[in-house]
Amino acid sequence: MLHKTQTRLILILLVTIGALDGGLLLSQRAERARTRRFSLQLKQEENATLDKLLELRGASLGMFAVDYTCRDEMVRCIAQADQQWADENITEALGTYQAQVAWVYRPDRSLVYSAHDEEEKSLAGLTLPDDALAQLVPDGRFWHFFIQSPAGPVEIRAATVHPSSDPDRKTRPQGYFVVGRLWNPAYVAGLARLTGSTMQLGPRASGSAPRAPARALAGGPDEQSGIIKMERTLEGWDKTPVAVLDAQIVSYAVQEHNRSSAQQLAMLILFSAMTIGLISAALAFYVTRPLNLLSRSLKAERTDALKKLLLDRSEFGQLAGLVTRFFEQKGELVKEIAERKLAMAALAAKEEKLQRSNTELEQFAYVASHDLQEPLRMVGSYTQLLSRRYKGKLDQDADEFIAFAVDGVTRMQRLINDLLRYSRVGTKGREPEPTDSGTVLERALANLKVTIEDNKATVTHDPLPVVMADDRQLEQLFQNLVGNAVKFHGSEPPLVHIRAERSNGGWMFAVKDNGIGIEPQYFDRVFQVFQRLHTRAEYAGTGIGLAVCKKIVERHGGRIWVESEPGKGTSFLFTLLAAGKEQ
Repeated sequence: MLHKTQTRLILILLVTIGALDGGLLLSQRAERARTRRFSLQLKQEENATLDKLLELRGASLGMFAVDYTCRDEMVRCIAQADQQWADENITEALGTYQAQVAWVYRPDRSLVYSAHDEEEKSLAGLTLPDDALAQLVPDGRFWHFFIQSPAGPVEIRAATVHPSSDPDRKTRPQGYFVVGRLWNPAYVAGLARLTGSTMQLGPRASGSAPRAPARALAGGPDEQSGIIKMERTLEGWDKTPVAVLDAQIVSYAVQEHNRSSAQQLAMLILFSAMTIGLISAALAFYVTRPLNLLSRSLKAERTDALKKLLLDRSEFGQLAGLVTRFFEQKGELVKEIAERKLAMAALAAKEEKLQRSNTELEQFAYVASHDLQEPLRMVGSYTQLLSRRYKGKLDQDADEFIAFAVDGVTRMQRLINDLLRYSRVGTKGREPEPTDSGTVLERALANLKVTIEDNKATVTHDPLPVVMADDRQLEQLFQNLVGNAVKFHGSEPPLVHIRAERSNGGWMFAVKDNGIGIEPQYFDRVFQVFQRLHTRAEYAGTGIGLAVCKKIVERHGGRIWVESEPGKGTSFLFTLLAAGKEQ
């Protein structure tokens, strides 16, 4: 056992070492992938920041072109070549909108007025190339492109001129207003300060093919140095590159991330090596030795070898205690099993006796009810004879006493018959078989024909299914429920409806009426024997009918319950098993 355990522990240790090595390799690969994703995420964020900055810096120039092109004064300036208005409004607004040059053209693209920032002498005399002017067609409304100047690229924003009555620019242009901003080293340096990067403008290589508006160089930033490289192509009116803006940002977050990842990997390798060494030593002393002692003790079924191990507070010491108690309790368990078998035999005998007692009790109730019929019929016959023969011949008290006796005998007979019927549910019932509940309901309604007619009741029903039932008891069930529905009616004629629907593989029946209803606190009480909610003067009955219904339904494996609201009628619902393939 010792050698087998050691072999297994060595194999476990080797597997652990392999798992740690594989884990380190996977961790390193995952860390590289995470670094790459982190770098790409930073690159995307920096690109988005640069795009937003260029958009915001260009917004003022675009606003300059838009604000001055839906004004009647501008239309008049073009038509009358009003230099004074242009000097006072356009030249003075250059600094406000951070523009260095502006031109006003007629619809035929002839120059009306030009202005430039006096601090930028190199822009004096700068005009739009003819090819650029050709882009200002009547079908367009706004333009954005770059042109090359001696001082560097100039960002151009242009818009068509319209009267103030045409803010949507739907009429024919009255001229063109073009503004420009010089992208000189100072302007580029300002962009670099705002983004925390280094930027420079470079011309496109002579004769090189036009480049698409580059968003970034292929791949992510340098994963070791953390340098993020970006470029933007400044396009001319014909989509050819005018210049390229190159930007580089040193991401200290990437550098710190790389440094932290390397430290974590080194610590993980060191921790893994120390863990393997500690596990090897601990397994030899704390696992192999206790397992050897437990193995010898279990083979010999003796606890002498476990005495020292019992002093150990580890799980092996607890296991040794459990083994010791196991052998001590083994004898007691055998004895307890024998005693329990005797107790179970005695319990089975008592259960059989109780079942026999219940059967005899039901038989006694049936016999007692049946045997009471004969003397009760004799008492009833003679009291009725006294009532017919001496009614009116004795005093009024005597007639009343005789009437009480006759009524008491009648109620006693009805009560005994109901008790007899209640006791027969469990003793005289037949085995359930496929039964057409619609046919059984028709028999029950035929039995209640006089009651239904006397109360002017209307009883309807949907097509009813075939169920597993004792047809006589099912007839009694329908007769009791419909009879109650007719009896407990309000001021309006009784309306009773019977329906059935599928429920959990069986059928759920509902007998609904428009009667007086039942308070919720009496929902359970109405199914108990001799429980009445009204006096005999209000409604006749013995209080056993619903108890019989409950016993019939439960004998058929179903359940019965009531749903009602006082003054709004009552629904008695019960479930029965479906017959044959309908189950």
